[in-house]
Amino acid sequence: MPVKEMAVATATFGFTRALAGAVGISVGDAVYTSELRKRLFRIDGIETFIAGRNFQSVANNIKGLTHLEVSYILSL
Repeated sequence: MPVKEMAVATATFGFTRALAGAVGISVGDAVYTSELRKRLFRIDGIETFIAGRNFQSVANNIKGLTHLEVSYILSL
């Protein structure tokens, strides 16, 4: 590669890497949220845990899901 094109190539690589990272995180978050939404309702007692909350607040409160995770694992 010619030295005069090095800056353009480096900038293009950096931009592509940053864009791919952002897309990857967005897709991963969408898949995670979708699967979490589907799988949460298989757990016994989840309705009482969710009562009065919106889904996003439940998804963000992972520490509060510990006892429900144990119930789910035991139900497998």
